[in-house]
Amino acid sequence: MAIDTSKLCKTFNKWAETYDDSIAMADWGFDHYHDGIIWLCNQIHKSRCTKVIDLGCGTGVFAGMLQRIAPSIEYIGIDISNKMLNIAKRKSPNSTFVQTDFRHLDRWKTYLDNEYNCAVVSSYSFHHINDKEKIYLINNIFTKSKRHDLLFFIVDYAFINNSERSLLLEEQIKLGNYHIKKEIETEYYADLSSLKSALSKNLDISFERNGVWDWRITVQRYQ
Repeated sequence: MAIDTSKLCKTFNKWAETYDDSIAMADWGFDHYHDGIIWLCNQIHKSRCTKVIDLGCGTGVFAGMLQRIAPSIEYIGIDISNKMLNIAKRKSPNSTFVQTDFRHLDRWKTYLDNEYNCAVVSSYSFHHINDKEKIYLINNIFTKSKRHDLLFFIVDYAFINNSERSLLLEEQIKLGNYHIKKEIETEYYADLSSLKSALSKNLDISFERNGVWDWRITVQRYQ
């Protein structure tokens, strides 16, 4: 199914002013949000990256935290929502922000230069693109960048396979959590097993579970 980018942009523009409050409420879908952001910061620190490209940066929660703990890192945030970007700019005024659909690599590939120890990250935004687009984007990011040490860190909601998705969906129906049922049915939560098998053979993907459907994912070239 094709994603209606105009509708998606309108949705996030409307949500922009209350987005951070939604996270703070820690309702379903945000239970481990800040844990995931902290994990990203730790990975950036451990890998000694000097440049970070953030796909779907939203209101800049990660950007703001990264600027506070590592102000020397060059940060580029990419998002489709101009209103979310306006909030992100206030949190991280020294960063670069680009309004575009991050699926279109040609619109931001100039930032994937070869002069930096660079990491691409995505926090709770990859489920807005379908699995085919995920695979295409990851493969092409590593094709465009010639740096062997390029890293891609992702925190997002996903399932190990479609069987797990079905079981969790049935469980939510039994519990009467129909808002969660709707989320599972309408969002593009990754099938991690399929994702792993579909990536280029020179790429290594590892993932660790942090909660029922919250995952931390690392993609890199085989060493």
